[in-house]
Amino acid sequence: MNYEELIDSRRGDDSGKLSLPYGKFYRTQSGGKYVYVVDVYERLSSNIVFAKALEADSDQNHKFMNSSQLHYNLVKRDDSHITLELEHGAFVSLKEYVIDHPAAVLRDSFLYTIIGDLLRISSLLHEKGLWHVCFSPETVFLRKNSDTPLLLVHGSRFLAMSNPYDLYCDGTEYFVAPEVMNSGSIDQRCDIYSIGKLIEWLFRESNMPSFLKSVVGKATQESPEDRYETADKMWRDINRRRRMRSEAISLLTAIAVAAVVVGIYFSMIPEPVEVEYVKPAPKKATDELYEHGFDPYKDMGIIDGSDISPAMRDSMAMYQAKSEQIFRKRFEQEAERILDELYSNKSMASGQSQFLSHSEEASKKLQDIQLRLADESGLDDAKSQSIAASIIDRITEAKKPKK
Repeated sequence: MNYEELIDSRRGDDSGKLSLPYGKFYRTQSGGKYVYVVDVYERLSSNIVFAKALEADSDQNHKFMNSSQLHYNLVKRDDSHITLELEHGAFVSLKEYVIDHPAAVLRDSFLYTIIGDLLRISSLLHEKGLWHVCFSPETVFLRKNSDTPLLLVHGSRFLAMSNPYDLYCDGTEYFVAPEVMNSGSIDQRCDIYSIGKLIEWLFRESNMPSFLKSVVGKATQESPEDRYETADKMWRDINRRRRMRSEAISLLTAIAVAAVVVGIYFSMIPEPVEVEYVKPAPKKATDELYEHGFDPYKDMGIIDGSDISPAMRDSMAMYQAKSEQIFRKRFEQEAERILDELYSNKSMASGQSQFLSHSEEASKKLQDIQLRLADESGLDDAKSQSIAASIIDRITEAKKPKK
């Protein structure tokens, strides 16, 4: 099985077609070149309400010029056979991409590009009176070699259909707000809910940062009144919490390193000094403090790090570099071993379900090892995740079966 066949085997059925709420997505040949298409389900093609709504979406599709809008042409062969021919390019669903690159969610550049771009295009859609409704891993696409998420057909066009389960079933209903599935009154907050559920899915095999848990918890409230009012407000809250967490980790790390430097200094004095060992607080304490409204600038009286001398900064940088070197060397050895097993001939030939199971186990092992080695090396989560992701991506690319 070559790599392209491996990709196809993970798309949900033997024919290499990915199931969407409204049809089957796959690659085919047309006019001597490969194109990506969606064959609309016959039961929906013959539905007058759905067919008219799809025509309305198609009419507006090319007018919406945004980097996250995927364009298509509507090809109607007869009343029961409708195909969407996608614009030129090579595309993959978010679900497929994450299965192929399990370490991607550890990269901040990938994670926050996905979340940020989806919230931004949602805000633009809401200004036009549209809602995407279902941000499932199957309905969010990526252009190959790009982290920019793409959306195809927007769900609010089809709200006139009498039964939402005609569209959202077989798992996609998990990503749709309760008021949509209950055919109630809806607004832009249904998209807030759906994006929150997508973030939950991204972290299904790894630990979600505590600050992001708070955001997702609010976004996925059962009642729309308890969610964020707009996509912009949700994105601002993510950035605010993310910035506060980063600043707190930097401050606490600086304090810890400064304490080590001072300890080394006093240990060099001839007179014996009795030093009492204090066990470090659990790492998760920082996140828990923020969940209860802790502000290091107010509650600890810390203004900034401008009073640290240049010599101390140099020492801190030296310790940081040494910690990164130790973490990188140890994690690379573990990642090489685990990914060797995952991409072995035996594992690759074990079939779709077995390979997916092995892939999920490998992702969980790498996450646990990253957290353990980061703790032992004295690195913060953000830095260790960045190093681990780069190592995993490099090893994974080297071990993939060649085309």
